Parts: sequence; C-alpha cells; structure tokens
Amino acid sequence: MDIGYEVPPGEFVHDFLEDTGMTVSEFCEKTGISEKDYGLLKEGRMPLERGVAERISAALGTSVEFWTNLESDFRNCIKQQTDNEKKGKRNDN
Repeated sequence: MDIGYEVPPGEFVHDFLEDTGMTVSEFCEKTGISEKDYGLLKEGRMPLERGVAERISAALGTSVEFWTNLESDFRNCIKQQTDNEKKGKRNDN
C-alpha cells in the first residue's frame, strides 16, 4: 500500500528528539552525524543510507528497517511526484 510520505525521515528524527528531550547536539554526538548532515537529512536533501539508519536506530532505540522503510517511501513519493510533473508537462504541450 502506498501511503505517499512527503516527509523526509529526518523530520521523524526531529520529532523523536523533541519527544525524548534529546538535543540535536546530543543526537549528533551519539550517531557521529554532523549537525550539517542532520540538517540535510531533516530537509530530505541527503539520502538516509543504511549505515546512517543503523546509527540512528541505535541512538533512538528503533529498528533499522523503520528508517530504511521511511527513506524508501519518501524517495518513491518524490519520484512519483517528479514523474507526474513530467507527464503533466507533456500533456500541456
């Protein structure tokens, strides 16, 4: 089933941090992710690769699959939007 997530996995990380009271600095220290890369993940401008998903899951007590599935859903949604935009442009001509 396609849920159509338009929210990058990094937004979910942000929500976890708010819910747990963990600061971005603490999260970055636990995961070895720079604050710059955290920002890119949050914006969806940096793919969440499996190694990063493993570090995030260890820091937040979640499964790796949770993060890789969110990433896959997000990227599929972006691809679908891009494909639909291309189709729309072709139909406008």
